[in-house]
Amino acid sequence: MPYRLKHGENSMQTALRRIADEQIGRAVGEVDDTELGLHETVHQIRKRCKKLRGLIRLVRPSFARYSEENAGFRDVAKRLSHLRDAKAAVESYDPLVERFDAQVDRKAFAAIRQRLSTEQNELAQDGRVEADIARFRKSMIEAKGRASNWSLDAEGFDAVRGGIAKTYKRARKAIMKATNEPTPQNLHDWRKRVKYHWYHARLMRPLWRRMMEPHADAAKRLSDILGDHHDFHVLCTRLRDSPPDFGDAKDIEVFLALSAGRQRALEDDAFNLGQMLLAASTSELVDRWSTWWKVEFG
Repeated sequence: MPYRLKHGENSMQTALRRIADEQIGRAVGEVDDTELGLHETVHQIRKRCKKLRGLIRLVRPSFARYSEENAGFRDVAKRLSHLRDAKAAVESYDPLVERFDAQVDRKAFAAIRQRLSTEQNELAQDGRVEADIARFRKSMIEAKGRASNWSLDAEGFDAVRGGIAKTYKRARKAIMKATNEPTPQNLHDWRKRVKYHWYHARLMRPLWRRMMEPHADAAKRLSDILGDHHDFHVLCTRLRDSPPDFGDAKDIEVFLALSAGRQRALEDDAFNLGQMLLAASTSELVDRWSTWWKVEFG
């Protein structure tokens, strides 16, 4: 089943358990899938943890086990973040160089690409990664058992109203903070808030698909833009911290300048889209979704 509520599912508690069971089951299946490479496996299982955290944030005020479960999914995924960052560095480098291919000599940046690839391969061959993945699998099996007994203190839209409002309100506060002070950290914090709102929009798509799908698509697009911005920040920080590892200082300076220009363009795109996506007040959005819930689910 897709990551969303479904028609005919009268109990939010039942939906919570079902969706959690589906995501946990897929996470375990992806760990066991020998067809997936290591980096794809890490990408998928981290994605499952984020979706599970998005799910329980939806019902946060009515879910007594929220803090414990959220910390568990967060911590087990965090163990694999270094491998994800190494892969993201390479994925940031390639499109940037291609974008400016006609303006720069790609050979000048070869040492950067080589070092990034080497670091990625070294991390992939570290035996601790396999151990962390095995630990992740064990934690998912344990979570699967707990999820079958998760309970909520409310039902219907009352079970999700607070979670929707809290996440959306935080996204609105984050864009205001990032607008006033567009630091990498503020933009990254904004991205995290937007991503959880995207998960909520995906989960709530059945309310009115023709309206919810464009909203979810816009939230995903904004999350991706801010994610690209953060990946450039991580890559550039790595270059600045150890410049001798990446070749000639002048070449690195040029690469950093190209990255900074791309980040500024991403910021412009993010703020333009974010102002539209987050234009409604928190009460307006929650009331709108509540009305659609009553029409769709009664």
